[in-house]
Amino acid sequence: AYEYAFSMFVPRNFPIVPTRLVIAQWKQYCPDHRPCFNDSPVLAIRYMSNVLRITQNIGNKYTIQYQKKSDFRNRWLDFKFKVRFSASENGRIEAWLNNKQVVNYSGITANPESATTGYPNPSHFYFKMGLYRNVMNAPMTIYIDEYRKQYLPRF
Repeated sequence: AYEYAFSMFVPRNFPIVPTRLVIAQWKQYCPDHRPCFNDSPVLAIRYMSNVLRITQNIGNKYTIQYQKKSDFRNRWLDFKFKVRFSASENGRIEAWLNNKQVVNYSGITANPESATTGYPNPSHFYFKMGLYRNVMNAPMTIYIDEYRKQYLPRF
């Protein structure tokens, strides 16, 4: 289990478009470049058409854990996540946005680990942040600051 914290600033001129955009994501590592069952992020922060979402994608099940429509431009967004990824029911996700808890989830938080899915046992997870989007011509810029990661022995 780990705690992740970071801040993002979305500039005033950030385009508001209906284009898929992932701004932070946790992925389940697929070794040896073999095909894995689902290469989508198991947990992600998405921003599209002025809607901020925290989503899970486990197997073929896409779940929205948090959603808010608002103009998030021209301000800092402070995120904190506590996560324990697990293919069994002991997984957990807690998330805060600007010091307000927005997700409190217990249950499956990772894809099954087997030869069928391609994910090893035990699985490994990695975190990425930036602008991951479908192709579009308009430039996009966000600013990221104060990234922290901490091991949580008792979460």
